[in-house]
Amino acid sequence: PVDAILLQLYFTGAGSFIPLATESKFSGEKKQTAVVCGLSLLAMVVLGLGLKFFGMQAGIKLTENMADMFFIFCLVLSLPLKPLEGSYVFNYNKLAWVVLWGICTLPFFMLASEVLINAV
Repeated sequence: PVDAILLQLYFTGAGSFIPLATESKFSGEKKQTAVVCGLSLLAMVVLGLGLKFFGMQAGIKLTENMADMFFIFCLVLSLPLKPLEGSYVFNYNKLAWVVLWGICTLPFFMLASEVLINAV
């Protein structure tokens, strides 16, 4: 699809290879694949939040930077483009995808470092 190629070109230009380098194919019923993909995205949010708050409390910038990686990975992977995880949730239930996308996007814009946000 053209949109996936344009997205890949954008991230390649930004020095990242994440969107299509993480291709996964999930098989099963629509609901099962949506749940698995949704849970994997939520796990990234939880890991990112844990790393961010630990890094902030301990004063460890490296840990905070690792959290930023989880935030951007989750943000990108939640997009409804095949083969990204967000596409499976979107194909199953559009409202569930909107809620999930909001959960994945909020930490990126609220907690990600200024350096990361300015790079995107």
